[in-house]
Amino acid sequence: MELLSLTLAELLAFAVPISAAVVALYFYDRSRRRRVVSTLRFWPRRPVYLMTTRRRRLQQPWSLLLQLLAALLLLLAIADLRFSGSSSTSRHHVVILETSAWMSAAAGEGQGGTLLDRARDRASAFLDALPADDPVLLIQGDANPMVVQGFTTNRTAFRESLDSLQPSWTAANLADAVELAKSVLRLAAASNGAGGLETSNAVGEIVYIGGGRVSPEVLGRVDTSDLPFLRYIAVGEEVDDVGLTRVSAHREPADPRRWRVVAEVHNHGNRPRPVRLEFEFEQQRLGYKAVMVPAEQAQEVVFHLGTERAGVLSARLAEEDGFAGNNRAALDLPSIRTRVVRFASPREPLWRPLLSATPAVEAVFAASRGTIEPDLEVFDRTAPDSVPGGLFIEPPRAASPIAVSRSVGPTRITQWASHHPIAAGLRTQDLLLPRALVFAPEPGDVVVAETQDGPVVVAREREGRKTVAYGFDPLETRLANRLVTPLLFANTLRWFSPDLFISRQVLAGSPGLVETPVDAEDESEVAVRSAELSSLPWSLKDGRLRFFMPTPGNVEVTTPFRETGWSLTLPELGTSRWDPPEGTLRGVPPPSAAAAGWGFPLWPWLALLAAACWLIDWTCYGRVSAPRSVAGVSGSAGRFNPSILGGPGFTQPPVRDYEPAGQSRGAR
Repeated sequence: MELLSLTLAELLAFAVPISAAVVALYFYDRSRRRRVVSTLRFWPRRPVYLMTTRRRRLQQPWSLLLQLLAALLLLLAIADLRFSGSSSTSRHHVVILETSAWMSAAAGEGQGGTLLDRARDRASAFLDALPADDPVLLIQGDANPMVVQGFTTNRTAFRESLDSLQPSWTAANLADAVELAKSVLRLAAASNGAGGLETSNAVGEIVYIGGGRVSPEVLGRVDTSDLPFLRYIAVGEEVDDVGLTRVSAHREPADPRRWRVVAEVHNHGNRPRPVRLEFEFEQQRLGYKAVMVPAEQAQEVVFHLGTERAGVLSARLAEEDGFAGNNRAALDLPSIRTRVVRFASPREPLWRPLLSATPAVEAVFAASRGTIEPDLEVFDRTAPDSVPGGLFIEPPRAASPIAVSRSVGPTRITQWASHHPIAAGLRTQDLLLPRALVFAPEPGDVVVAETQDGPVVVAREREGRKTVAYGFDPLETRLANRLVTPLLFANTLRWFSPDLFISRQVLAGSPGLVETPVDAEDESEVAVRSAELSSLPWSLKDGRLRFFMPTPGNVEVTTPFRETGWSLTLPELGTSRWDPPEGTLRGVPPPSAAAAGWGFPLWPWLALLAAACWLIDWTCYGRVSAPRSVAGVSGSAGRFNPSILGGPGFTQPPVRDYEPAGQSRGAR
């Protein structure tokens, strides 16, 4: 039993003075007396004012009890008397309503709506089962749990917050949602004078309403060990789904004109499912792959596509199920990128094997400059009079773009400029050159390789034009079989065209947190761009790139050797099921068990009972009888009676006071 508007001390402070005043009024009473006198001649003919005496005897005790009872009932109505169980404090509850992508699935046959609609209904039923004075807080449970509605007893406002929730594109982060619920309950417990969740009477239940599908990383972080009351209301357990979780496309290393497509199909149901995955390119059907996907597991499907042009590749599941959002994925495949390298060299047969290792290079051999505009020109033992730049191999001393100081015999490379891209990965210092040209670099030139006699590889970049000069022949027999020779040539091509050797891949995934390994050690080597977001948050740690995309969109990630396009259009579904610990409450509690006697306002009935007590008192004791006039002597008051004046035979009767039987009630 509780007094919500007044405390017990405040109730007594009002009740004691009121009761004392009522009792005092019942002790204070006026009574009329009748006197016997010898004559009325000297008495006026108006009503006689009777003398008053103070009674020491309580007048009309039943009326007094009715008055006291009415006053007490009225005070209890003002104090808002309520009946509670054993608790004297309202309990604070937290509702975690899952708003992941899974909640957009159809609710099932004959039910209509989505899983989120069913979750709203369950949350509303849980509210109806609670006492009306228990505050409830609402948390939306997606990848970033947050408080939508703070602690409130306003059920209308809480239901409006429920209606405002919509399914997201990410999976439920149950671990962070539970930690957030613990934090707000600790604050509620502290505000009620208790510090722990398990010892405070102000802490109620943490209610999770959802499908229980989370990622494996989140599943290991869910901690419910210190929760006194945890309730799980399952929604959508009966929905069966098979869907795409990821689709990737990589160019074949041996043939850049072919794509290797890998699709991952996950079965979220509890029984094996046969599925057929169909592929289309630019709305033209390519074929299909049929696989059997085990229960609660994933299966990879590999498909190959040969094309040089850009287009949209689609992967689609032929079977329809309860959740259609993950049945199709689309990838924007870029066209193949090649660089035209024109060689001015009479040794074409010697250059062919070296160029065949680089499919992205299209070699054009010509004795003189033609009409084709190349991306790079290589001059082998020759040098035109005027060229914008290029790669020069053993150029003539008179026409060399970088001045040649002298020619030396056998010499050994002793140092590489490891900070320059041309020398990246080159550490060999025992490379013996049969002969070499020693250059005389100008200020601003970079010495890439140096021997004990001087520079033998020099790079120059001026006004956007790049020039590299080799002072030795990389095709010489003793050098062609060394690993340093193709690496040096590949690094040189990469310096002229940085995107020449970048591997490209396209992936279809889900929005939310994306983590992927990258070939970069410093953030300056990584670029993350999105057309939908002007500033996309990302971080690089231990060679792994992490970024968060809250909504569907496309993200481009560029590193020194790789370019990755993310098409984040697949809804993210948890692949693991959360099993609540033993002792967890399940389902919506019955209203009779949770709200018996709670939330029912008693003050109108108490006020009616007080009015009834006053009505009974007025009916039985409130009518005042008309005062009787003092009886005179028989006959007219002015008639002369000798016996009264003490004539013969006159005797004086004793004068005494008496109470007439019909005494009227004095005023209270």
